[in-house]
Amino acid sequence: MSVEIKMPRLSDTMDEGKIVEWKKKVGDPVEEGDILCVIETDKADVEFQSFYAGTLVEVRLQEGASAPLGTVIAILAEHGESVARAQAAPAPAARQEARPGPPAAPAPERPAEVSPRAEAAPPKAAPPPRLAEGGRIAASPVARKIASEHGIPIETLRGTGPEGRVVRADVEAAIGSGAPAAPVSAPRPQAPRSPEEAYAPASRETLGDLADLSPMRRTIAARMAESWRTAPHFTVTMRIDMTKAEAFRAEANARDATVGLSLNDLLVAAVARALRAVPAVNASFEEGKVRHIRDVNVGFAVAVEDGLVTPVIRNADVKRLSDIARESADLVARGRARKLRPEEYSGGSFTVSNLGMFGVEEFAAILNPPEGAILAVGAVQDTPTVRDGRLQVARVMKATLSCDHRIIDGVVAARFLQKLRELLENPALLTL
Repeated sequence: MSVEIKMPRLSDTMDEGKIVEWKKKVGDPVEEGDILCVIETDKADVEFQSFYAGTLVEVRLQEGASAPLGTVIAILAEHGESVARAQAAPAPAARQEARPGPPAAPAPERPAEVSPRAEAAPPKAAPPPRLAEGGRIAASPVARKIASEHGIPIETLRGTGPEGRVVRADVEAAIGSGAPAAPVSAPRPQAPRSPEEAYAPASRETLGDLADLSPMRRTIAARMAESWRTAPHFTVTMRIDMTKAEAFRAEANARDATVGLSLNDLLVAAVARALRAVPAVNASFEEGKVRHIRDVNVGFAVAVEDGLVTPVIRNADVKRLSDIARESADLVARGRARKLRPEEYSGGSFTVSNLGMFGVEEFAAILNPPEGAILAVGAVQDTPTVRDGRLQVARVMKATLSCDHRIIDGVVAARFLQKLRELLENPALLTL
């Protein structure tokens, strides 16, 4: 009996997935636990394991193509079952989750015997390129970029993606076949023929191409819009003297260079202990109620291509600084390589967003639902400061706490920032 392999839910915010690579080919045996394929979600590239044993007899979603959750992506047959029989067997009824399309053709009758002299069916011709709005060839942003780099006109390619869309695999196939590069010549600018043309609104053609949002970018757009629309944000900002924290970090790394302690590691450790001291901030708004979260799981934003991921350090309030530093470095490296496992970027109770390395002085971050608060920190800068009646230069950082006013009030936010400042201005407390 054949089994339908469907697009799985590999993250809590995923609504569709894209096949990056098939690890098994048609005809390959598959055992339970084997990696079938790599699926791009909105947060990472995840290796999808098979829950069944059998033989892969059909691949319905090719590499580079995307499909909603629940869409059948492959067919697995029992070991020993013939390919023709498995493909001809009627599939069990399933809830339709894919986008509506033309009705499927009826399944062919099951052949009694496959003749060895039967000729292989000719490969199915790729559909003609689909035209987007304005008559432009429909193609993914990655496909356009690679085609442009190799001088291949996108309109000369046949798309194998959904509805004839040109995808990365189509461009790479053209490159591999030695497709001639198109001559590239810079367009000659033309002066407007009249003052009216010079100040006329730009046409759609001059505004640049519209590009589809990646799964990650689409999820960020939906979640941030929902957060800003539903959660009443308020922000509280406090200046923190980081002079001792920087000296503490330098001394720790001088003692043991293998630790690689960063200021962000100090922030995560201080935030975790501040959340333990002010647990009302370690909360979320869910179904009209407040959930006070027992574990202190601190996420931190990591920039990746076309978006960001938020790895989570679990139980950060009870971990040593060296453990946080090593775990953080590993999560950052694998996050940028899109190799995080789902459990490593989900389940956070609070998020830290640090733009200080880009020279940003101060900003406010949007809540990461359903979390009740998020901390935005800027650059550490030389700042005139009065100490003991004397003007001195201190290393100061601005920290802004964004809160969901449905569950957190201003006084609670202020207490949290006070505790955070106490810990960072006295970093020896982080070792207790």
